[in-house]
Amino acid sequence: MAFTAIIKITDVGIDAGPVFDIYSDVDGFTTPFENNIPKASLIAGYLSINIPDGTTQIKVVSDGVLCDTEVIVNIPTTTTTTFLPCFCYEIDTIGGNYDVSYINCSQKNLVTEVMENERVSVCAVQDSITYIGAGSITVDGGLAECDGEEECFQAFIVEAAGINAFFFRLIESTFPFIVDWGDGTSTSFPAGYILQADVNKHIYNPITYPAGFTGQIKVKSRDLGGIKILRTDTAGFTTGSATILGTELIKLYNLKELHSIKTNLVCTAIQFPRTLLRLTSYIDGVSGSVADLPRNMVSINMQTEFTELNTLSGNVSQLPPLLNTCIIHGRNTITGDMANVPVQFKTTMQFIDIRGFNTIDGDASIFTTWGIQFKYFSLWGYNTFHGDVAGFSGLVEMTGLLLHGYNYPTGNLSAFTPLIKLKTLLIYENFNAVGYPPSAGNTLTGNIADLPRTLTTTGIYGKNTITGNLIDIPNGNGIVATYFDIRGRAPGGNTLTGNFIDIPSNVTKFYIESLTNTITGALSDLPSGLTTFVFSCAVNNGVTGDISDFPSGVNTISLTGNHAVQTYLTPKTWANPMYSVQIIPAAAYNIPTVQLDQLLIDFDQSQWLQASGSPKRLWLKGTRSNVSDSAFNSLTITKDVDVAFF
Repeated sequence: MAFTAIIKITDVGIDAGPVFDIYSDVDGFTTPFENNIPKASLIAGYLSINIPDGTTQIKVVSDGVLCDTEVIVNIPTTTTTTFLPCFCYEIDTIGGNYDVSYINCSQKNLVTEVMENERVSVCAVQDSITYIGAGSITVDGGLAECDGEEECFQAFIVEAAGINAFFFRLIESTFPFIVDWGDGTSTSFPAGYILQADVNKHIYNPITYPAGFTGQIKVKSRDLGGIKILRTDTAGFTTGSATILGTELIKLYNLKELHSIKTNLVCTAIQFPRTLLRLTSYIDGVSGSVADLPRNMVSINMQTEFTELNTLSGNVSQLPPLLNTCIIHGRNTITGDMANVPVQFKTTMQFIDIRGFNTIDGDASIFTTWGIQFKYFSLWGYNTFHGDVAGFSGLVEMTGLLLHGYNYPTGNLSAFTPLIKLKTLLIYENFNAVGYPPSAGNTLTGNIADLPRTLTTTGIYGKNTITGNLIDIPNGNGIVATYFDIRGRAPGGNTLTGNFIDIPSNVTKFYIESLTNTITGALSDLPSGLTTFVFSCAVNNGVTGDISDFPSGVNTISLTGNHAVQTYLTPKTWANPMYSVQIIPAAAYNIPTVQLDQLLIDFDQSQWLQASGSPKRLWLKGTRSNVSDSAFNSLTITKDVDVAFF
């Protein structure tokens, strides 16, 4: 057995030490019970918990080269165990590893290894911390008393507001950690990682808050720098919100991967840990300059909607140079010429999708020097991207090309023929823009038959002169639902031909507007799975049929131009919800009042929602009667639909 006492020597010669061994008379001063005790510890009062029972004398022996003196100290016959108060200390190392020794609150001598550039918290007896290592070390604290290690743990905080559940999808840490759920419960985890719903690892189910929870959820560890990967919930709560602030992110100074799917991320670019390599976050409020993002990042994926709160600025030349994925959505104002992006992008970049109020310039010819690893290019905003689209022809692995803004590319659709993996092609003017695009605009030519058959989303709008037959609409090789949109404003305009019956059966969204097309057909021949139909008829009486002939799932209709569709002979159950309807036949035609009343009554049976960027609208041609008053009032007042008659 052993007892505890403070050993203090007040007069130590300058040549004595620097360390001392301490012996007991129990074994005739043969074997030291304490080794390598620093001089400073003895002068301050060294707390030993290893003094053998029965000791009446101890011998303190200097291990120094210059002085090997010794002194014998009598131990009082009556001893008491002394417990000194403990305090929280934070230990930082730079440039080397350290072995740190200290006495904890249970009066035990402990040794912990603090690795280079780590930050460790301990609960230790005052002045008991000693260390050996290379580099530099700082020990801060000593002000807050503690009764155990956990009281000194660093805490990473998630702010919750009214949530009904929460879990961490994955936490990987080199140190044990505790999750304090904020409701009085906590869970301890060993070093390593927790992974929800993986039978080979630690399974953790969501914590639920039946009455809702507002407060702090804390991940606590002796060193938050041990956390390398953090993934919050992908489903978790269905009510309320959770937020990670930038002041908390800074604490995870060794973080490599951050995935925050439903949890808000509110921070500046400079607050991301400098070690961060991969970021995935779908609900963001990230501000600052892209120049302040961590320089070694390889993937940024912030897929928020346009209404979200990212407000990143800066120049594309300042993006982290090692990126292979760059997805930045929001209200960003990023500028620059794509020709000036980091040179590494030519060989490493795979995916670019930058959205917002950006003003990015560039010529398509720059991509002739990029490697085939580049698969996706999307710019949304006030951008002025231009040049011959032939610049993309060599990117044979490309799956998506989306250009929105003041862009004015040129060239022939045959430039896309080699892109046999292309699934999305959208080249639009005037997206997110105030006013009309430059007079130049898109000036693409060619036949839609030259487009890759792999396309499932095709949209080209501008001063184009595109030709072709509806039978040649790309349709993803007939496998998946397809979007097709060819609209133009050139004096000559597009000159598409064909019949509705030629539209591939898997087309679900169809937009054709140009008075130079010669397309005809019956509404009953439209694809049965159609949900959106926007068509301006250029041929007199080119569209035939009854309004009830529209496919049952259509929720967006715009039928204008020189058509004579004016009857609604069969009541119909329309899609639910509906978004927008405009059926305006040529000047000589009107929907009969009785049929117009029934049409209003039937449309009122559906819920009406506002689609992104479009109002809830019901525009018809004809005159209604008081028979449809109830439906009209319900649509205009209760459902807030813009109802108008022409």
